[in-house]
Amino acid sequence: MKLKNKKGFTLIELLTIMVIIGILAGLLIPKFLRARGDADLSACMTNEHNMATAIVLYSNDNEHNFPADLANLTPNYLKNLPTCPSSQLTNSYAYQTDSDTDNFTIWCSATNAHLVVDVQTSNPNYDFLTNINKGNQSAPID
Repeated sequence: MKLKNKKGFTLIELLTIMVIIGILAGLLIPKFLRARGDADLSACMTNEHNMATAIVLYSNDNEHNFPADLANLTPNYLKNLPTCPSSQLTNSYAYQTDSDTDNFTIWCSATNAHLVVDVQTSNPNYDFLTNINKGNQSAPID
């Protein structure tokens, strides 16, 4: 009987490669999830800022009165109401006015939408007077 040259990998070599790939995946997957969560949070805050701009435009056109509801912004000021990229729910943003100070606040009302891999401790909100997106604040209470 003639012995042939066997080409290929041994079981030990294959297991070693699988362990290395598993360790790399274990290190990288949480970082990718965090990056995605950061991107969704940034998009959510941008949506809030865009809605705030639409509310100001509405107010300028309507004798400085804020809209009663965010739905009043479509189709003249927004093509459609945005949805939170973390939740994909329709009506994922809420809105509250303060007539005493001519202020309004918009916040993401999607439950637990921004709690992916420690990206956010609570839902972001946008305050008109300070012109600040508050990413770490709790949503206002009605």
